[in-house]
Amino acid sequence: MTAQRAALRISMLAALGACTSGGAIDDIDYRVTGGLDGDGDGTALHVARDGAFTRQTRRGVTDRGTLDPATFGELLDKVRAAEFPELGPSYPCGACGDDYIHDLTVQIDGTAHQVMASAQATLPDRLAAVVEALRTIIEPPVP
Repeated sequence: MTAQRAALRISMLAALGACTSGGAIDDIDYRVTGGLDGDGDGTALHVARDGAFTRQTRRGVTDRGTLDPATFGELLDKVRAAEFPELGPSYPCGACGDDYIHDLTVQIDGTAHQVMASAQATLPDRLAAVVEALRTIIEPPVP
């Protein structure tokens, strides 16, 4: 099997939401709350099991689309590696006032796993990788 064909096969399996931990990733929801006014930074993202997304950027733009297979596959890999059922429910920053909070909910086989993490807290690497991937989808880097 060629590398290109293997990559396509992996992307297709990811798009089906197959999960090595025994369950399918149904939905991924992410938003930023907190801050001075409690409304967060205005960003939010919903990714469905087929890669369809709705996002709201910091500039207040809301759009819909479908993630390309490579981006979707990488996101699902990071979500699987994060092992959401084993993560703590919150990762606070004890002395951080008016902090932004990453609010993530991942549905695996219909069961919601929510994690709330301070933007200033030290996160487990596997959770930080998911947050970084989601932030990149919401606000892609400017070339």
